[in-house]
Amino acid sequence: FALSQGQQRSFDDWLRRPAIKAGRYATNLSRYLEFYPRSNVHVLVFERAIREPGSALAELARFLGVKEEGFSSAQPEKKVHASSRPRFPRLWRLSYSVGKQLRRWDLDGVVNLAKAAGVRRLFGDRGKPPGMSAARRAELFESYVPEVDRLEELFGLDLTEWRESCRP
Repeated sequence: FALSQGQQRSFDDWLRRPAIKAGRYATNLSRYLEFYPRSNVHVLVFERAIREPGSALAELARFLGVKEEGFSSAQPEKKVHASSRPRFPRLWRLSYSVGKQLRRWDLDGVVNLAKAAGVRRLFGDRGKPPGMSAARRAELFESYVPEVDRLEELFGLDLTEWRESCRP
């Protein structure tokens, strides 16, 4: 499994980290409800926002009380931060470290210029990370069912598509 710094580890190793906790949306969002009224918290479902970007932007604009024309809807189909695995992980890590240091020195323009010039392509791409096993998928599905139920209840959502798309 590839990390943004080019490190490699298995999907199972990644899951042992805070990945599972981060996906427990009901648990994480309920903490906000301890401090803010429900009317101040809005949940957008990623899959719906991707499928219907116009209606997702309109929904968000209504919640924020702003005009939806203020949102840029240019290139909603453009992938941003797509997963990949660098062909040369050490070189990738080095470039990442250099970029971080340049940003610390307020040289963001140099980093942005390098990105625009396609420096990432120099490292190549070994393709997408490997998928998860059917057994791991079933295990994760079962562990998230109570969380999805609670999320639906907390925010009045219909997450049927999550259940159907994730069912093992």
